[in-house]
Amino acid sequence: MEKQKLPPHTITLKKRDILERRNHLKDDFYHALTVLGSEKRFGQLLMNPNDFSFVEDLFIEIVLNEKVYALLQTLKSWEKYSYFHSIDVFISGILVLKEFQAANLETLGAGLLLHDIGKIEIPKEILAKPESLSDDEFVKVMEHPLKGYEILKKYSFSDQICNMARDHHERLDGTGYPYQITEKDIPIETKILMIVDVYSALTLERPYRPPMSAPDAMQVLLNDSCQFDTQCLDKFMNMVDIFPEKTAVPSFS
Repeated sequence: MEKQKLPPHTITLKKRDILERRNHLKDDFYHALTVLGSEKRFGQLLMNPNDFSFVEDLFIEIVLNEKVYALLQTLKSWEKYSYFHSIDVFISGILVLKEFQAANLETLGAGLLLHDIGKIEIPKEILAKPESLSDDEFVKVMEHPLKGYEILKKYSFSDQICNMARDHHERLDGTGYPYQITEKDIPIETKILMIVDVYSALTLERPYRPPMSAPDAMQVLLNDSCQFDTQCLDKFMNMVDIFPEKTAVPSFS
């Protein structure tokens, strides 16, 4: 099986025109938005010009970091879905974290962008399989949170960023993986990551299924509310202003 080579552990910052790099990253961000869709998925999330500028500027600042840039480019070359999904998760997640007045948004933003970096250790033929995975293949995919943790540790990212990659498939009721941790051991940034990760995965097209509508994806999250933080879910749904069909505006406060 083909295996993705990691970029060099030690990355030397070459002299370059920073303005040119910024413009390149701005183009990357806008291209990602065209791939990720429209109001049908983001709802009201990016309608405020100040919020849009905040997300765009923070994306550029984070990805100017050579390690972040190299890893994201590696992910993009390995599997484009995971790359665009990671940007999607960043956009939603960072705005919810900002609404909760979380500290260290640049660090948390890097954690959102790199949460799926472990996918570069999963064979392409599994990630791009056009039908349902076998049990063995699913077990292989379930390795990616720990693989991501190991990669980010290797590159000397903070514990907070590494833990976001490791724990984003955990669930509050202990039914997640890899360690079946529960709510008391899951910080708010990971609680938010869990929600926007599932929403993104459900509403983006995959080789084996069409995208789910945004209202239906919200219904899935509500149905599994024992697995997700209800305050974070309430905040996310109200920020995007998308709710399940024929459902009153939820409030868990």
